[in-house]
Amino acid sequence: LARCACTEMRSNHAVCNNDCTDHACVGRYGDRGCPVLEAPFTMQSNQDCILCGQCVKLCPEDSPAFNLRVPGYELGRVRYPTLVMIVLVPVLMGTQIFRGLFSLKGLVPVTSGPLGWSLLLMGLGLGILLAAGLIALAADQMFGSLVKSDLKKGWLLDYALVPLLFAYELGFHMEILLTRGGGILSDLKALFGLEGAEPTFFFSQGAVDGLQILCVLAGGAWTAALVNQIAERHQSSGQGLSIVQRWPVLVLTALTLVMLLMQ
Repeated sequence: LARCACTEMRSNHAVCNNDCTDHACVGRYGDRGCPVLEAPFTMQSNQDCILCGQCVKLCPEDSPAFNLRVPGYELGRVRYPTLVMIVLVPVLMGTQIFRGLFSLKGLVPVTSGPLGWSLLLMGLGLGILLAAGLIALAADQMFGSLVKSDLKKGWLLDYALVPLLFAYELGFHMEILLTRGGGILSDLKALFGLEGAEPTFFFSQGAVDGLQILCVLAGGAWTAALVNQIAERHQSSGQGLSIVQRWPVLVLTALTLVMLLMQ
């Protein structure tokens, strides 16, 4: 999900290629280098960087820099999908479907019995399989023939769905922040023995639902734009998708929104 960020850690390639001789950021001479075994001069996306800043500390040329960027810049420019994304996106969507369905009150007595854990694991597995099937079906409906015959259409759609999944997670955690976050100030005042008025910025459930809807709709619009950008790069026709051809994105957005609001 870091691919959706508006920030990145990158290096000045001219400095790394011309002025640097030992690449200290990879951890030579006994120094602890990049903990994820990467280096700024090789990074092309935010997927693996955890923004620890270790490369900044070790680089004698001050090459690494923390930059602003267009969010999700590399998602629409995917050349060949990685195994991490192929697996992660269906699993993440499956957990979101699972969370929505198993929040139904009628399922609480069933999952609290002696076989509760088994049923929960089964439900999670079915959610992941359902998500993988939906992604494959949606991709087949949208994309035409691809330039590379060894590519699967669902793999390309995985990248476009990242903003939609990010919007779900943002909306899911937003509810706790907006409905309970006002208590942070009163707790801090009590901790330091301060006096003052109680916080008044608690959000109602209706306001939270409205913000969640806007968040998911924005994620769906972002996904629709990425689908078109990916189609232009990988379809044999070299053309993107019309608004009508992107209707499966609307279905997936509606499904994501329903799963979020059910909780």
